[in-house]
Amino acid sequence: MTATILLILILAALSAGSFGASPERFRHRLRLPQIAVPKSYKLFLKPDLENSSFSGSVEVKLRIVSPTHYLVMNAAELQIRSETVNYTAKGGSKVLQPVRSWNFPEDEIYVLEFHQKLPKGTGILAIGHFTGLMGNNLTGFYRSKYDVNGNDSYMAVTQFEPTYARQCFPCWDEPALKATFQVTLEVPSHLMAFSNMPILDEKHDGYMKTVSFQETPVMSSYLVAVVIGLFDHVEDQTSNDIIVRVYTPVGKATDGIFGLNVGVHSLEIYQRFFNIAYPLPKLDMVGIPEFDSGAMENFGLITFNSSLLYVTPESANLSKHGAADTIAHELSHQWCGNLVTMEWWTDVWLNEGFASWLSVYAVDQIFPEWDAWTQFATETTSPAFWFDALPNSHPIELKINHTRDIERAFDYAVYMKGPRIVSMLHTYLGSKLFQRSMASYIKTYAWSSATIHDLWKALEISSGKPVGRVMSKWTKQKGFPALTADVSSDNISLKLKQMPFGSGGTSRLWVIPVTVACNSYDAHHQFLLEQPEKLVKLKDLAGCSCTEVACPWIKINVNQTGFYRVRYSANLMTRLQSAATKKLLFKSDEFGILDDLRAFNGTPPASQPKKRSSPRV
Repeated sequence: MTATILLILILAALSAGSFGASPERFRHRLRLPQIAVPKSYKLFLKPDLENSSFSGSVEVKLRIVSPTHYLVMNAAELQIRSETVNYTAKGGSKVLQPVRSWNFPEDEIYVLEFHQKLPKGTGILAIGHFTGLMGNNLTGFYRSKYDVNGNDSYMAVTQFEPTYARQCFPCWDEPALKATFQVTLEVPSHLMAFSNMPILDEKHDGYMKTVSFQETPVMSSYLVAVVIGLFDHVEDQTSNDIIVRVYTPVGKATDGIFGLNVGVHSLEIYQRFFNIAYPLPKLDMVGIPEFDSGAMENFGLITFNSSLLYVTPESANLSKHGAADTIAHELSHQWCGNLVTMEWWTDVWLNEGFASWLSVYAVDQIFPEWDAWTQFATETTSPAFWFDALPNSHPIELKINHTRDIERAFDYAVYMKGPRIVSMLHTYLGSKLFQRSMASYIKTYAWSSATIHDLWKALEISSGKPVGRVMSKWTKQKGFPALTADVSSDNISLKLKQMPFGSGGTSRLWVIPVTVACNSYDAHHQFLLEQPEKLVKLKDLAGCSCTEVACPWIKINVNQTGFYRVRYSANLMTRLQSAATKKLLFKSDEFGILDDLRAFNGTPPASQPKKRSSPRV
């Protein structure tokens, strides 16, 4: 074979990509192939606020799982200079250049092909130059207009959840693919720059400065955060010396005092609840004027819609309640979501459902006069039931077929039904056992990822109760049960029957942790309803048996902690009406009885969820 023919064959092989399978096999996949796993990132970003653009570079330490010609990562709306890309294996002296690269915009992936197989083990992928636009869609790395002493200015801010880190830098943008991040920013000297960790070094060069931050602990790419702008701030610290700051508009530092107090108290509460210290040295909170959702729980640098962080002396109580709930919600994510992250977005309830419940837990301790639990029962019951009774409702564990489906997972199934399911789990286990079991779960999966199945398993081990058997259907199937309740003609038994609420048919069953109070809340009872019908002897329920004088009132679903409706017989309803007249029932139970009556009569719910572009917090 002549040298010319050999050269032609080599060039043809290069053109055909014959060193490995065709890169087309990486298209139209929901998740990245596990060819390589990121271990650490060194990220450099230089925003241009005037021209609404940015440039950057990144070095990623990778673990190559098996020898490969290809590296496949996420990238969206970025221009990557392929000639600046190379890979160096650990201990290797040879720097490998990719022979080809592909962008697949519809799949948001970037593929590199190498002539020589990358060996199994660790190495460094260097991407020396990429650029992007700081658009106005409030995702990725964008700019937000804000006021500085009466003048319009622009700040730079990130919003990476769920899949927008890839709009800022090439990365492995999946929650389970955790790594450390060392961020460096080049910004105008007069601006302040924040990221997840404290500043490590700052160097000035005329009108510009380079700010380097300490390396983060292991975390998901969607939690990386950057904010650049001008701010005032207020500061405090926890009992274990965690520095907490609220950054405010210039001249309005006092607007951050309320949020600062809620933040410090919330951190203290969650550290006790989980028996695990907040793992970062600082926590910053900053309001963003142009922000698509309520807030974002970035590790160590939480960003908020400004209206949900800043409170003035003139702010109405409703504004204070909303701010307190949102701040407590985001801080709980530092454990449920950041320290332990759902393995995939199907299980986003592990983040959001628990954070929504924990925020009530914290707010109730900070502001006991607000009666947060009653407010939780009355304000989430109707919207949660309303959503889940719709024909197009879906299970909490939502099947995701495409990246665009991920945003759909952040809806009222998670934010309304989700905390109601957590409330039922809390009642089933009891306060002390629930807290101990959740602390054990967080400790077991700290710095890692988990699925809902992992949660059930961890709670079963810690509590000794069949948590998975009881709870799994509540997250795997849509809808909820309705119980009919009556007493036998001889007043000896309580008769219960379950069926799906609405027109969902009769084939679905739930394992229902039923709670019952009889004539008093001093001692209420709990048992599981697993079959379609159940008879419960009243003599086995203290205070439930009839006397010669009267029969007791019987309230099912005490404090409305269970996610089911109850239709009482006329006999039982008469007794409850009498109890309500005598002010013997909890406010939440009075509300629940009326709300159930409205639902069974086909009356619109007392409150429906407001239409919002995104309920995400």
